[in-house]
Amino acid sequence: NDINPYIVVYKHTQQIDLPAVDIKVMSWNISGLNFSPIMLEGILQTIAEVTPAIIMLQEVSRLQVDALRERFDSLYAFHIADADAQHTCILGARCPGVLSQVRYRRFPNTADSRGMFTATFTFSGKSVRLVTTHLESGAQAPGVRCEQFAEVLAEDAHILAGDFKIRDTEIQQNILDR
Repeated sequence: NDINPYIVVYKHTQQIDLPAVDIKVMSWNISGLNFSPIMLEGILQTIAEVTPAIIMLQEVSRLQVDALRERFDSLYAFHIADADAQHTCILGARCPGVLSQVRYRRFPNTADSRGMFTATFTFSGKSVRLVTTHLESGAQAPGVRCEQFAEVLAEDAHILAGDFKIRDTEIQQNILDR
C-alpha cells in the first residue's frame, strides 16, 4: 500500500495519561502542488483511499475547499479557518468521530491568514487534543516564526501537525533555550 510522500500518516497507539487510541491523521500542505484539476482529483482520491479519521490541510484554496465539501461533507465535519482567504487551513473529522472545543486563532503580524486550529477529537469514548498550524515562511521571518512555534507548542497537544517551516537553527537558538 503506497502512501503519497506529501502525506504523514500517524498511528497513535500509546500515551501514558490516555487509553490507547488508534487513528489515522492526514496533514498536507496542498498549495505547493502546482495546482491543476488533475492534482485536485489526486488529493480527493488520496483522502478517499486513506480514509483518515482526522484531516489537517494547509494552504487550501477556495476551489479546493468547495471540492472537498462537495465530495466529503457526508463523511467529514469540516472547520475552515477563513473561507475567503486565498489560502486557508482546514480541520476535518470523519464521522462518527467528533471535534469539539474547536478554535482558530490567526497569528498577529502574519501574512496569508496564517494561524492555528486547536480542537478535541473524540472517538469511541476516547479524546485527544489536536493542533494544526501554518507558520510564517521565509528566511526574513525567523523571530515571528519562532514566536508562533512556541505558541503552538504551549497548546500541549497529543497530535501536532502542519506546515512549520521552522529551521533547525531556529529551534536550537529560540525554542529549546526557553
